[in-house]
Amino acid sequence: MLFYRLSYDDKIIATSDCWDRTAANGAGAKAFSNRILGGSIWSVVTGEETQSYLNALFFICRKTKAPVTACYRCNTPDEARLFEMEISHLPGRVLQVSHRRIPGLVFEEASPLSLDRVARVIQCSQCLRVEVAGHWQESFPLVMAGSPDIDRRVCPACRAGIMHRVHRRDTAAALYQ
Repeated sequence: MLFYRLSYDDKIIATSDCWDRTAANGAGAKAFSNRILGGSIWSVVTGEETQSYLNALFFICRKTKAPVTACYRCNTPDEARLFEMEISHLPGRVLQVSHRRIPGLVFEEASPLSLDRVARVIQCSQCLRVEVAGHWQESFPLVMAGSPDIDRRVCPACRAGIMHRVHRRDTAAALYQ
């Protein structure tokens, strides 16, 4: 299982044994454990909205001490992939953030997008759809997560989905307090 652990002040304090092998196939040497251990998670998560989104998930997990899950996309140039992230509360206010690929899902390829008149591409950091003329649409394989000219945000659908689950969890927790 692929995971990293965060201290109470969001420093990366541990990674799973397979972390470096996975990093070599994706983000590369900049994500190897010897380069990220001891550093802040916020130094490797890009985009203010994405940081805010994850910070909210971390806060909820720490507050409720219950696992929080969210799905996200992590494409390669040749394959659209879906993952589930589970944030678990461990002793000592430590969080374990685990990532598991959800196999067998097939995504339709994007219709051709006319991005040549767009000054900056806005892409959801969770579902990887892009915003074009006020509408969020599938981007695979046309826009990849690693492109340098992308403004990462969290689209309304992804934000609403996690907030709906958070609301249900808070409501259930309130009933048993």
